[in-house]
Amino acid sequence: MANAMSGSFVSRTKSNQFVNMYSTFVGSVNDAILDTTGSNFNTAFTVYGTGYQLKGHDGGAVMTGGFESGSLYPIKLSYVSASSNARVNLFR
Repeated sequence: MANAMSGSFVSRTKSNQFVNMYSTFVGSVNDAILDTTGSNFNTAFTVYGTGYQLKGHDGGAVMTGGFESGSLYPIKLSYVSASSNARVNLFR
């Protein structure tokens, strides 16, 4: 019987490659408002500080907190508002 140690084992699971998944930096929002369009879309973001408002691409409630500073969140945003005390980095 074949196993992983004998060399003829075939893996049936797919491994996801998440390294450098968000490699393009779209921009940073600080003390400004951004309404995204088709040309400056984003697929992930990081947030630093307090005083920001975020809205998901598919609608929903405005998010104003609860995010860990510096963590990457794979959420597409349609609206970003950041005070002078906050910075939101957008990635694609």
